[in-house]
Amino acid sequence: LHAQRNYAESISLLREVVAMRVRISGEQHAETASDYRLLAWHLVHCPDPKFRDATDAVLFASRAVEIDPANGSIWRTLGQAQYRAGHWDAAIDALEKSVKLSKGGTADDFFFLAMAHSKRGDAKAAQRWFDKANQWVAKHRSNEFLDQCRAEAESLLGEVLEGRSKE
Repeated sequence: LHAQRNYAESISLLREVVAMRVRISGEQHAETASDYRLLAWHLVHCPDPKFRDATDAVLFASRAVEIDPANGSIWRTLGQAQYRAGHWDAAIDALEKSVKLSKGGTADDFFFLAMAHSKRGDAKAAQRWFDKANQWVAKHRSNEFLDQCRAEAESLLGEVLEGRSKE
């Protein structure tokens, strides 16, 4: 459904999956945490912004972290949800935890860290994380999602990037 751009139904079904998982496996099950994270991710990154819900995403990702606090992917989703909700410090804390738990992190950790630091007014940290994200992409490989993250970060860090390119 998501691939067919039927976002409303896709998110609705994910909510039903989470509810069923809680009934079947219980609230504290690792698979429940995974389903909470998946729903939160879709609420944060839905291609159609009208179906995004940062508040619910923070709620679901926070619940997933409570269930599985050693999972870096869940912390990453929580950090991205916190960023979308405008909670810059909380986003940075969660994303740094993701980097630590994920043995160094991934490009989306770094792009969102760059954006959160930029929102806090820390241009040096924003630039450092942006550069780290691009190094990660160069070493591994990009995909559509990472390309979107990079474009968003470039747009936000525009002035910083322009200043660097003139040096």
